[in-house]
Amino acid sequence: MPVTPMMQQYLNIKEQYPDTILFYRLGDFYEMFFDDAKLVSRELELTLTGKDCGLSERAPMCGVPYHAVDTYLQKLIEKGYKVAICEQMTDPATTKGLVEREVIRVVTPGTVIESSMLEDCKPNYIASLCLKGKQAGCAFCDVSTGEFYLYQIQDARASLSDELARLAPSEVIVNDRELLAELEPGLLRRVERIEDERFAYATAAKVLSAHFGKSISDMGFDGQRLAVGAAGALLSYLVQTQKNALSHIMTARPYDSVRYMALDRVALRNLELVETARGKSRVGSLLWILDKTSTSMGSRLMRAWIERPLKQRALIERRLDAVQQLIENPIAADSLRQVFDSVYDVERLMSKIAYDTVNARDCLALVATLECIPLIREYGGTFDAALLKETLDGLNPLTALTERRHDRRRLQRGAGRAAADRQPWQGIPFRPGGARAGAHRHQEPEGGLQPGVRLLHRGHQVLL
Repeated sequence: MPVTPMMQQYLNIKEQYPDTILFYRLGDFYEMFFDDAKLVSRELELTLTGKDCGLSERAPMCGVPYHAVDTYLQKLIEKGYKVAICEQMTDPATTKGLVEREVIRVVTPGTVIESSMLEDCKPNYIASLCLKGKQAGCAFCDVSTGEFYLYQIQDARASLSDELARLAPSEVIVNDRELLAELEPGLLRRVERIEDERFAYATAAKVLSAHFGKSISDMGFDGQRLAVGAAGALLSYLVQTQKNALSHIMTARPYDSVRYMALDRVALRNLELVETARGKSRVGSLLWILDKTSTSMGSRLMRAWIERPLKQRALIERRLDAVQQLIENPIAADSLRQVFDSVYDVERLMSKIAYDTVNARDCLALVATLECIPLIREYGGTFDAALLKETLDGLNPLTALTERRHDRRRLQRGAGRAAADRQPWQGIPFRPGGARAGAHRHQEPEGGLQPGVRLLHRGHQVLL
């Protein structure tokens, strides 16, 4: 007995994602059918209903409202499931026949970018391991910030376990699950094996060179074949699941074992550097005592510094010189702290721009942060410590963007449109398909967006 056209569309899409829960957009809900519906109904304690689908029996069905999807998505991700978000790509009100739908993103534990599902002061890493004999290539990425590292481990049996304890990845992809089981059996719950071809050096090198615009030699990874394999496999996996170019991942950095002290898992646990040994709580740890930072970015950097202590004297003294100047200039330091209170999490805002999920509130947060940069440079202008000077000199206020915001305000005042600030901008699309890539192709407000409101960032329209 043939199924209905809509159900056939669902089955065709589901066939492409057999190991993933499919959130199928149907009006104001994401619906699940058959085994997915039974699973989600059990895991989220939702009511299991049924839908006529052309078969002799109704298809099991359950759903969640699209405006509250992050809440349900978080619960499934925390349980280790992967979720494919299938959206309506045409407007149901104007489409004749079946609405076009496609998967716009696969959310996995290691690829979450939603602020509501992340800890502000902790990175969310996805790791890739290319294992061969005693050696291993390792790459890890925080998709929410664009951080990307790779390096090679000469004795995987001795140090791989400690590396994974430090990274605490939410998800791991690997080329040899059986070998990993010997090295780190407790990790298998978060591990997925992907095709060997993605870890092949030639394939991986091609993926990395195409994304970063440099050869492997120019990036400084000659001779690190396993590390390149792990990094290429990770990047191709991210492109496949995230369905975008990941333009916010701009640099592949080597993890320098010469610069940083290696701490094994016993030291990390017993010293209670970032969490307590018993309750696994941040409260009571060294990080909890030292972290007086004003921003989420600063908090994550503090955590990284604690987990990876410097061991070269010149670098340690360089950092201490900066600390000393801040202590000796309390007025300037306090002024900087007050400015930092107005700085938003730009690292994670940039990932939203890359994903086309940015909304008006995010754009205003970005511009507000950019407007803080001249003050930061002014208050820090008296410092001459090398680390502080390099940091301040590297800040670009991007005044063209903030000027556009001021131009827009002047236009609104001049035309008597002050009420425009109260418009429900959130959710307005910045590209065909929707700002959140989450609904059908909406129409822009009547008359289009106001002059000075558009910004082009790496080919993506952003609302300011």
